[in-house]
Amino acid sequence: MAKSRILWGLELILCVMFYVFTDSYAGLWLLAISLVLPIVEMIGAEICAKKLFGTLGIDNLGEKQKDMTAMLKIKNTGLFPLTE
Repeated sequence: MAKSRILWGLELILCVMFYVFTDSYAGLWLLAISLVLPIVEMIGAEICAKKLFGTLGIDNLGEKQKDMTAMLKIKNTGLFPLTE
C-alpha cells in the first residue's frame, strides 16, 4: 500500500512538472485525471467494503495429506451488484 501511494505521489509530481514546462491543456487534464480517479476509486472501495459480508463454512477438521471441503458464502447487501 505504501508503494502504491509513493508511486501515485511521484506521478502527481511528474504531472505537475509536465503541465508547468509544456503549458498545455493536455498536462492539465492529465493532472486532473491523476487526482480525481484514485480518490473516486478509494471512495467506491470503501462503500462496497461496508456492504459485503463473508462466512467460511468447514464441515469437519482437516487432517494432514487429506483433502477437505469448505464453502465460502459472500452476501452483498449493497444496491449495485459486484459480479455478474
